[in-house]
Amino acid sequence: MKGKQRSLNGLFWRYLLSTMALLAGVLLALWFVLLQLIRMGAVLPADTGARNLERTTVLLQAQETFDPGEIPFYYRWALADSSGILESNLSPKEETWAQKVLAGEVSRHGFLYTKYYWSVPLSGGRVCLLQYDYAVCYANPTLQERLPDFQLLFFLVCLGCLVLVALWRTHHYTKGLRRDAQAITLACNGVAQQTLDTPFPAQAQVRELQAALTALDTLRRELAASLQDQWAGEQQKQALLAALAHDLKTPLTIISGNAELLDEDNLPPAQQACVQAILRGARSAEDYVTHLQAITTGLSPATSAQTVSCADLAQACAALGRDLTAPKGITFSWQTDPYPLPDRALSLDRTAFLRAAENLLSNGVRYTPAGQTLDCGLRLTAQRLFLWVQDSGPGFSPEALAKAGKLFYTEEPNRPQGGHLGMGLYSAAQTARAHGGGLCLENTSGGGRATLWISIS
Repeated sequence: MKGKQRSLNGLFWRYLLSTMALLAGVLLALWFVLLQLIRMGAVLPADTGARNLERTTVLLQAQETFDPGEIPFYYRWALADSSGILESNLSPKEETWAQKVLAGEVSRHGFLYTKYYWSVPLSGGRVCLLQYDYAVCYANPTLQERLPDFQLLFFLVCLGCLVLVALWRTHHYTKGLRRDAQAITLACNGVAQQTLDTPFPAQAQVRELQAALTALDTLRRELAASLQDQWAGEQQKQALLAALAHDLKTPLTIISGNAELLDEDNLPPAQQACVQAILRGARSAEDYVTHLQAITTGLSPATSAQTVSCADLAQACAALGRDLTAPKGITFSWQTDPYPLPDRALSLDRTAFLRAAENLLSNGVRYTPAGQTLDCGLRLTAQRLFLWVQDSGPGFSPEALAKAGKLFYTEEPNRPQGGHLGMGLYSAAQTARAHGGGLCLENTSGGGRATLWISIS
């Protein structure tokens, strides 16, 4: 696997041919060892029994009295006459086969080796039946008796050597493939962990895997460039928002200053109410600018818990609703029934909550036609405070319901006026989450309904 790159197809054929060549070499070496053992006389050739039948026949027929001790050890024998087998060194099963042979049956017998039989006529009408097979055996009778069958043992040794060679070659080639796969895995992990500045040092030996590694490196560079562009865009957007938030302070200061001067004059009650609404709106806008500056620096909106009475919170929310609906010719309906607010002190960030309420009310006013009604109310339970606003408009689109409270989301195919899901609902959702709550948008038969809840436990 070292050196120049190879294709996966070439690697496979190289593995196959080299492994087959090694296996053939091992077989030739083992065959040479077997021939050497035969040449040295340590084992006997497989046809020893067949070659010595004539010599053994002459030896047995020359005996005056049958002596089985002169029969070579590589034969099994049985002495029989017309009444059957008289004596033998055959096993019970082999004696059964011998009786069938004596009866004239010519079928083959044996399990691992085919047993062959040779009849030697003796004096007195007796017959010596020699049993032999074609198998390499030990030249020493003691070894032949005590050790496992040589031919079976040699076959097992050959099989073990072939398996070891195949395993060794497979391990050699899979080690290279595993190294290439590990390089791809490390590259994927680098992309997943966004360590995109460092090139992948590893090189694959297989051409197809190297192509995959090259593609991953290209992906790394493209992703790094894309993230850098995205980061630069985010930085530029935050800088523009920070500059805008800073520049808004000047006109807000002018509005607040002039409204305070008007508030010092003896104005008619209607004009005095308008001036108070201008002052409340200017202070709220200043808080909103501060909130926007916190967002552009990547900080979560800070919360400052205060002890607030339900009555004060309700009055402030109702005043915001009237200030926003009056210039639009919209009827404002403040509702606490059928859940009257108890006389209870709450611990929450009053400024942040009222800013969230103003955002919800502003969105409701934006989508309520002139002459229609905007409903708003508070509901208090043992552990939560709910603020809900329902407009008389066409309701939220499915996309708006799915992306409620996301930063800078303004797409609105069903609601004609822009900006209702930009900073407003995002800021309200952030305030709710900072108080352990959330924001929910839904459609009713009368229009869109936004419900903000916070935890007061």
